[in-house]
Amino acid sequence: MTIHERIMSLRSRLTIRSRVAGVRRQVGRVIDWVVPPDELTRLANRYGSDKGNRDFARHYYTRVYHQIFTPLRDRPITLLEIGLRYPAEHRDAVAPSLSMWRDYFPYAQLIGFDIADFSNISLSNCCILQGDMSSREDLSQLFALGPFDIVIDDGSHASTHQQIALACLFPHVAPGGFYFIEDLNWQPLALERPDVPQTRTLLRRKCFESPVITSAEAQFLAANVESIQLFDTCDIYNLDKCDALGLLHKNSSY
Repeated sequence: MTIHERIMSLRSRLTIRSRVAGVRRQVGRVIDWVVPPDELTRLANRYGSDKGNRDFARHYYTRVYHQIFTPLRDRPITLLEIGLRYPAEHRDAVAPSLSMWRDYFPYAQLIGFDIADFSNISLSNCCILQGDMSSREDLSQLFALGPFDIVIDDGSHASTHQQIALACLFPHVAPGGFYFIEDLNWQPLALERPDVPQTRTLLRRKCFESPVITSAEAQFLAANVESIQLFDTCDIYNLDKCDALGLLHKNSSY
């Protein structure tokens, strides 16, 4: 096959993909018209967040978030999100979920944390810090901005990173607050350590013993996590959809 033929073949495949994507969007609009989504899902789909049911993996975590967060919508809460997404189709950093949260929680203080530079993002009452979630020193930048009513870890998805962040940040969750960890069903193999158990396994066992969590941190978690819940994903790219979203609810009496 000549170079010209390869180029034409690639263009043809891209055209087909574009048409399929267009059909999917039209079908999605019809479905939303017949069965209107909840408001958070609608916002996720508008801004292109995969927390909804229309973009990228279509996790549809918003169905869980909306049920839990509805009573908090008009309160001056503090929400921290780790991992702001950096879509390949955008030259500049965009933060779909922060835009979604801005509309959903009009009185909230939003805090974003990501290893990439999102300094071009400007949202009202929103602060974005750059840092590595595997670094306790970097995570310590966030302490002064708490306590956090909601923490959402949508970062690297590496077990080690998830557990370091949990151990560091859970003490700074407000009493009765929520700590979510997304995509427990998928970890990047290049970042996994053979001696560190998967975070999903720890949550299923309701156990916090890990080489990257100190004994004092494990004791604190055991004493202050009131409950652990696990929810499935609707991820279209992963056959394993079970227990992908973890929720750790902090004791109200802390």
